[in-house]
Amino acid sequence: MAPTRVGIVGLSAKGPGFVPGVWASLTILPSLQNSPEYEIVALCNSSVEAARRSIAMHGLPSSTKAYEDIRELAGDADVDLVVVSVGVPKHLELAVPALAAKKKVYVEWPLGASVAEAEKLAGLAEADGLQTIVGLQGRSDSLTAKLREIVESGEIGDLLSTSVVGTLLINPPSYWVEGAEYYLDIKSGANMFHIGFGHFLDSFTHVLGDFDLGTLSSILKVDLTQGPLHNAEGKVVDPAYPKSAPDHVLVQGKLNGGATASLNFRTTSATVGDVGARWIISGTKGEIEASWGNMIMWQTPHPSKKLKVKLFTGEEREVELQRPDIPAVANVSDLALNTALILDAFAKGNGSRYANFESALKTHRLLDEILKRHIAILDTDVMVPAVVPTYGRYFSGQYIKLLGAAAKRLGVSHLVRFTTWDVVAGHYPDPSDADAILITGSIAAAYDTDPWVIALGAFIEGVYADHRHVRIFGTCFGHQLVGRVLLGPHGAVVEKDPNGYEFGVQTIALHPRLIEDFPCLAALGGAEPDAAADGTGPSRRGLRLQMCHGDHVALPRPPAGLPGNWINIGGTAHCAVQGLYEPSRVLTIQPHFECDQIIMEETIRYFYTPDKGFSEEFLERAFA
Repeated sequence: MAPTRVGIVGLSAKGPGFVPGVWASLTILPSLQNSPEYEIVALCNSSVEAARRSIAMHGLPSSTKAYEDIRELAGDADVDLVVVSVGVPKHLELAVPALAAKKKVYVEWPLGASVAEAEKLAGLAEADGLQTIVGLQGRSDSLTAKLREIVESGEIGDLLSTSVVGTLLINPPSYWVEGAEYYLDIKSGANMFHIGFGHFLDSFTHVLGDFDLGTLSSILKVDLTQGPLHNAEGKVVDPAYPKSAPDHVLVQGKLNGGATASLNFRTTSATVGDVGARWIISGTKGEIEASWGNMIMWQTPHPSKKLKVKLFTGEEREVELQRPDIPAVANVSDLALNTALILDAFAKGNGSRYANFESALKTHRLLDEILKRHIAILDTDVMVPAVVPTYGRYFSGQYIKLLGAAAKRLGVSHLVRFTTWDVVAGHYPDPSDADAILITGSIAAAYDTDPWVIALGAFIEGVYADHRHVRIFGTCFGHQLVGRVLLGPHGAVVEKDPNGYEFGVQTIALHPRLIEDFPCLAALGGAEPDAAADGTGPSRRGLRLQMCHGDHVALPRPPAGLPGNWINIGGTAHCAVQGLYEPSRVLTIQPHFECDQIIMEETIRYFYTPDKGFSEEFLERAFA
C-alpha cells in the first residue's frame, strides 16, 4: 500500500533546544520520517521562504513543496494528511481549511483554544466522516497501555477507588519568556492546566472510563499571580506579568462505574524521593500502583515510570514496561516515541491507541467541567406585581443578569453555571454540587419564626459546617440571616435598626482589609479621617449602593469580638454594619446591587404605603 502523503503546518527551522515552536521538529518530523506508513510531501509556514528554509534545514527532498497559505496546502491533491503543529490559538484557523478540503487531519493537543473551537472542529470532521487524530500521546504510552490492559482483564477485580497525587511543573514559573505568555493564562486554553494536566486526564479516563459529572467537584488554586517576563536575551521586559493558570488542581468524584476518584496535582520546588506522582487503582481482588519521577511530561516515556501489581491472594510483582518492537519506532528518540506510536496506530486503524477529534472533545469538556463553577441562588421572595412582566417573578433573574455580565467581561462566562431555588417553597440544592450559594433579599425578617426561615437558617449552618468548599454570599435579608446564624453564637443580633429605615443610594466606607483582598475596590477608597472604619462617621468616599432596609446586624463591642478572621466590611452614617466577610468563605452586603431604579421604586411603593402606616414624608425621603 502506498504511504500516506503528509503536509506539515508548523515545522520550523529553529535550532536545537526545547523552546517554543520546536515540538514538530523534535517529535512529528522523526515520527513521520522513520515510518514506512508516511511520506512528507509539503510544508506550510509563515512564508514560502520560511518553509524552504525548514525543508533545507531538515534535509527533506527537494521535491517537497513549500506553502505559506494553508488553503493552498489543503487544496493540494498530492496531500492526504494535514498535520497542524503550531500554537493552540491558531489550531482552528489552520485546521478548518484542511477539513473543508476533506483531508485527514492531525492536530496537536489541545484540539482548540476552547470547548467551542473543539466542538466546531469535531463537528466539521463528523459531518464529512473524516479521519482525524489529536496529539494525545499518552494513550500510546507503554504505562497507559499496560494499565488499561490489566484493568480490562479483570485481574484486580471490580474497581473500587483510584487516587493520584502528582506534580505539575517541578519549579514554579517564576521565570518566563516572551512568546509563551499564553502558558500563564487560564483563558488561553494552552496552559499547564489544559496541556500538562489535560494530557494526564485524557489517559486517566482512557484507562478507567469517564466521570459521573453529577458527582464532580474541583478546587483550583493559584499561588503565583505574577512574575517577571524575559525576552530571548534574558532581559526583563515585564517585572509583573499576570498569571492566572492554577498551581494546584484537585478533582474528586465518582466514575461511571461507581468507583471513587481523586486527582491532586501540585506545583512544588522539590518532592520527597524525587517521586513526581503516584497513582493507585484499587479493586476487589488487588491494587495497581503506577509511579513516575519529576520533570517529565506524562505523554512521553521515561525510565522512572514504574508499575506494580499486588493481588490480595498473591505476591506483589513489578510489571516490565517494554518499548514496542515495530519498524515505525526503531529509530526515534524517547521524546518522539509516543508520537510515532499514535501515528502508527492511526495508519493501521487501531482506535484504542490514539484519540480522534470526538474523543479529544470529551476531554475538553471534562476540563471545562472542572473549571466550571456552580452558583446556586436561593430565592427568598418574589418581585412586586408591577415589575414581574418586565423582570420576571424571582430576584434571581437579576443576579444572573449582573453576575453573568461580570463573567463575560472577565472572559469566563462559559465557566459559570447558575441554578435557582425557591426556598420559601422548600426547594434546596445539594451543597456537594455547589461552589457557592447566594441568598437573596426578602421582605421577611431574619428573626421571623416562619418554618421556611428556620429551615433556611439550618441549611446555611449546615453548609458552613459541613461543606467548606462552598462560598456563602447574602444580600439584605440574606446578609442578616447569615449574620444571625453564623455570628449569633458570638454575640451578633439582628434587630430593628434604632435609626429607622435606610433608603436611597448611600456610601459605605470600606474596611482596609476588604480592599486588600479585593484590589478592584481600591479606586473607591475606604474610610476618610472623619469616618470611622466601622462606618459610625460620615464619608464621601467608598462603595455607593442602593439601600432599602429597616433591620440591621448589631455586632458585639468591640468589633474584635468577632471570631477568627471575620470583619465588618464597613458602614454608613446610618448603619454601622453594611456587610460581613470571612476570607474565602463568606461575604454579605446589606444594600441591593441587584435592584435598578424601577425595581426599587416599585418595591417601595408596594410595601411602604400610607395604608400600611408609612407617611407621605417617609415616601418622599425614601425617593430622595
